[in-house]
Amino acid sequence: MKFEYSISVTNSSAATVVFHLEPWGEQIEMRPRARFLVVAKADQPGSFEIEYLNGAIVLWAWPTAVVRVFSENEEVGISAGITRPTVPMVPERTRK
Repeated sequence: MKFEYSISVTNSSAATVVFHLEPWGEQIEMRPRARFLVVAKADQPGSFEIEYLNGAIVLWAWPTAVVRVFSENEEVGISAGITRPTVPMVPERTRK
C-alpha cells in the first residue's frame, strides 16, 4: 500500500452515537466524548467522507483502502484484529 491516511473522529455530544464504517456496514457504539482514530492504507490516494447525523456518525473510505479503527490505542469493531476487505473500485457508468 502506497498511501496512509488517518483522521480523528470525536463524538462531541453528551449522548452515545453509532459510528458507521462504510462500505463495510460495520456499526460501533461511540460513547459521549469518545475519540476514534481511523487509519487507512491504500494503493490509490483518496480521502474519508464523514457525515454527522442525529445519533450517528458515518465515515466512508475510498476504493483500495483498508481501514482500522482505534479507541484509546485499542482496535475496535467487529473486525478488530483481522484485516477488513479492501474497498472495491467503483464501476464506471456507461452512457445510454
